[in-house]
Parts: sequence; structure tokens; C-alpha cells
Amino acid sequence: YILTVDTETATYDKTKNVCGCNALTYDIGVAVCDRLGNIYETLNLVIEDIFLGEYKRMKTSYYSDKLPQYYVEIGEGKRTLVSFDEARHLILDLMDKYHIKTVAAYNIAFDYYALKKTNSFINKKFYFFPKGTEYIDIMKMAKQIFSKNRNYEKFCNENHYLTPKGKPQIKAETVYRYIMQNPNFTEAHTGLKDVEIETAIMGYLNKRKKKLTREITFKY
Repeated sequence: YILTVDTETATYDKTKNVCGCNALTYDIGVAVCDRLGNIYETLNLVIEDIFLGEYKRMKTSYYSDKLPQYYVEIGEGKRTLVSFDEARHLILDLMDKYHIKTVAAYNIAFDYYALKKTNSFINKKFYFFPKGTEYIDIMKMAKQIFSKNRNYEKFCNENHYLTPKGKPQIKAETVYRYIMQNPNFTEAHTGLKDVEIETAIMGYLNKRKKKLTREITFKY
């Protein structure tokens, strides 16, 4: 089993660049899955310490326009409002339950450092995941699979999903649009919804008969 994770964050210091090391996590979505993208259990967590406790910083969140829906979904029971400590223990318990040693995410460096920064900010502790955890970057998987894929290049060119340099985008939203052959798909940019598409991307890539290099897997 693998744990797929996605975070949504507010900026810690608005005078500095946006990165995981300068981010405080208010939304954590996780899914227990296998390498083919089958999902067995999920968590949809809102972090009280940041979401409510850091009101001014929450104004800096990139998707601040989505914040009102969090209140609605918390009230409806679709999201669970917990402290950061509670969230960490829920996630670690899930990893223990399924004997998980591997965590995956799209551009995992951001999520890893955002969780680490939040843990340091709240608890003055260094790690979020257990020492020895192995990490998979789904974005690096996608780059290896699609970097010279003519069908993917054609799809991106036809739909104008290109970088400023004219190269095909490798964003999760674009990759998922290609996989689903739905150029109108819009990523939710909320924790669990994004985890679901990232897990689907990972499953799709693992089903393809192309060998992936070790660059996708690493330890911090």
C-alpha cells in the first residue's frame, strides 16, 4: 500500500517566495491506495490551528476564494476539523494500519516541506512522516512517461496547454485531462479531490509498459 497526500497552504511569510518551506498547511487530503491507483481509505482534514488560528495568514492562501466552501463542508460532515497533532496521529495510524512505508504526491517536495514547516511552526518538531519513509514524486513519473510522447504533445498543442517556452505542460490538471481525454476538466485545488486525481495519474502511469528510473523515488 501507498499513502497519497496533497496539501493546501497559506503563506508563512508573504515577503518571501511561495514554496513548501514558506507554507502552513490548512487542508490535508490522504488516500491509501495501491500502485495501480485503487483507493481503500481516505482522510479529508482541515487543520484548525491554521484554518482558524492563523486568520490573517489564511488571506494569503492561493485559493482563498474556496475557503467559504470549507465551512459548509465541515458543517455537512464532508471534512473533519482537527488540530495539526490530531491530523498527524490519524495519518500515522493509517500508515500503521496498512503497514505503509511509501508516501506519494505530485511534486512531493512541496507537500513534504509544507507539512514539515507546519509541524515546526506548531510543535517545534522537525519531522512529520516517520524517519525512513520512502517518497515517490508522481510529477517526475509523468515527466518520464510523457516527455517524448507524441500523443501527449499533440493533445497539449491542440488545447494550448503549453509552458511559456512552448513545451507541453506537465501539471497534474493537464496530465489528468489527457488521461481522461477531457480538455474541460478543472482541478478542484482542495486536498482530497486533488489526491484522487493524483492517485489516478499514478495508477495510469504504473500500468504503462515503460520502465521508470530511480529518480522518482527518494528519501529526505
